[in-house]
Amino acid sequence: MESEALQDGANDASPSQQPYPLPELFTADEWKALGLAFRLSPRQLEVARLICLGVRKQKIAESLKVSEAVIRLHVKELFQKLDVHDRVGVPVRLVVTSHGGSMLTGDRDEPT
Repeated sequence: MESEALQDGANDASPSQQPYPLPELFTADEWKALGLAFRLSPRQLEVARLICLGVRKQKIAESLKVSEAVIRLHVKELFQKLDVHDRVGVPVRLVVTSHGGSMLTGDRDEPT
């Protein structure tokens, strides 16, 4: 799921705000599983991935070669499907879901 914006190392943050590229949150298989869990289209999944990397709507639109209006629609639908209200909620919801909710409930397996 490599986009041109990320290949160029570009996102919307200035170098002083973000001196290094953000790491991927999930493997390709984890992204697929999350896409299935939330019934995300491939494009919504790519938009979610780019949001998680801190890429802004304008850069997402440029890298996916669509208008900002199209990206706004994808973001709106993504927020609805993930039941979040802003960009910060996207990675939070995905990380919590990928951990089976254990990050919120404290049900993680403790080392023995």
